[in-house]
Amino acid sequence: MVVPGYYGNSSVKWLCRLELANGRPDHHFTKLYADPDYAADPSGKVTKPVWDVSPECTIVAPAPKDEIGVEPGEIWGWAWSNCAAQSVEVSVDGGATWQAADLENPQGRAWQKFIYPWTPPKPGTYDLRCRTTDIKGETQPEADWRNSIYSAVISVTE
Repeated sequence: MVVPGYYGNSSVKWLCRLELANGRPDHHFTKLYADPDYAADPSGKVTKPVWDVSPECTIVAPAPKDEIGVEPGEIWGWAWSNCAAQSVEVSVDGGATWQAADLENPQGRAWQKFIYPWTPPKPGTYDLRCRTTDIKGETQPEADWRNSIYSAVISVTE
């Protein structure tokens, strides 16, 4: 079963029957697919079910551990959410600064490609990152979430 915009959690890959219920089942898999509900409890001990696909993006190229030269190129990847991505930002310095990437127009719930033209300033190691914000204003969290900001460390040679 495919339901666009929603996570396929609770082991739906083993779906053999469909049962309508007025509540969420209490079993191992539903406990795995729950996030802290900081609005209900600042300590994060109270959880809420994971339903909608959260905003996320990933860099496809250059890939982690790639070696590239000091020449014009691009950083590109994919962004997605339960709704259209509104923007993608790229960092080439481990998240210290962020720049807007070019983002293709949304087409339904399809992933959206982003491109950031980049010429490395000098040889060295670079921590490339990307983050997306969807049209609801939700942005990828910094760390410690399943959809945390993506990072790819690459090397630039002469």
